[in-house]
Amino acid sequence: ASGSTSEVFAEYRRGTSAGQPFGGGAIPLSASRFGSGEVRFTKLLLRDSAGLPTENVAAGERFEVEVHLDASARIEDVFFEVGITKATGETVVTLTSMDAEGEVRNTEAGASTITVSVEGALLPGEYRVDLGLHRGSFPVHPIDQLDGALSFTVYDAPSKALGVWKAFAPRGSVRLGSSWTYQ
Repeated sequence: ASGSTSEVFAEYRRGTSAGQPFGGGAIPLSASRFGSGEVRFTKLLLRDSAGLPTENVAAGERFEVEVHLDASARIEDVFFEVGITKATGETVVTLTSMDAEGEVRNTEAGASTITVSVEGALLPGEYRVDLGLHRGSFPVHPIDQLDGALSFTVYDAPSKALGVWKAFAPRGSVRLGSSWTYQ
């Protein structure tokens, strides 16, 4: 492959990602977790914007967190949580299923899969995915919570989503969209 470092890395990633268990996999029952346990997270995958399993995402790239779970019974009034933290443990963003839908859901008995599409512009760095499933009635009760369930890297890459920021070192962890008015 030829091109810039980020282009070569992206090409390498595409060539090695197909069929590989990058970005997670089966979550053992022995994993450090807390909650009541009626539902258990069983598998976690990170997918890039092409839908391929990965452990590396380009800065500004949309990606998905795919979570498999198994419920021992139907559970009513639950919501899902995906947290993204820095490797140091500092929370960057928390997404919940109530953000988009505005309400709690029911989880049926048996196996199911939940996928959340993350469309923010994470800046280069090392991150972790935290997972939570909570009973939505007040007070909130954790059913299954896994912190640091998956580690991934956001690498520097050319992106329209990030705009031009190469002239200085960006601060923070996320580049949000904004609009500016000059008068």
